[in-house]
Amino acid sequence: MKATLVKPVRCAIYTRVSTEHGLDQEFNSLDAQYDAGSAYIKSQVSIFHAEELKPGQAGWITIDGEIAIDGKAAFVETGLTGVDPRFTKGHTKGGMPYSFPVDAQFNESRGTGKRLMGRPCNLRFGKR
Repeated sequence: MKATLVKPVRCAIYTRVSTEHGLDQEFNSLDAQYDAGSAYIKSQVSIFHAEELKPGQAGWITIDGEIAIDGKAAFVETGLTGVDPRFTKGHTKGGMPYSFPVDAQFNESRGTGKRLMGRPCNLRFGKR
């Protein structure tokens, strides 16, 4: 399965003031600047896309979603059932569309996920 993911980057937050006025307060403009910068960084997510086979082909799978800065992810797997009905829910014929949500968790080199509806299914992701 081919996957694309934006590589996480380390960030620094630079704050400054032009005067020392008010710096003795419990919460000052440096704190406010830091909080705003931190909130912005935390709001950024990585976009994840993985695909196997060609769209329209029986067995085609695509997984799309976002990975938050803490490694938590919410994906949707969409695809077409494979050719062999023994491995599909309800033994439907090959090429039938399906979709389900996935919750996942990532670290620096790998991730795991779990299908949230339908039959149990665990997913594993690895860096290449």
